[in-house]
Amino acid sequence: MSDAVRALRDAAPSALAVLVRRYGDFAACEDAMQEALIAASGAWPPEQRYLAGKAESLRRRL
Repeated sequence: MSDAVRALRDAAPSALAVLVRRYGDFAACEDAMQEALIAASGAWPPEQRYLAGKAESLRRRL
């Protein structure tokens, strides 16, 4: 598993919690989060590993 995918998986629970607090519909937020993770994991090429660090700093702020 790449660093970027690991960072996405680590940040997902916190991001999902933010969405649920904001919008209230857990199922819709979970679906949106899964779609976003799939899109993000496909969009991050392996040579852009610095994005994993950015995801980690975002996770700490959430």
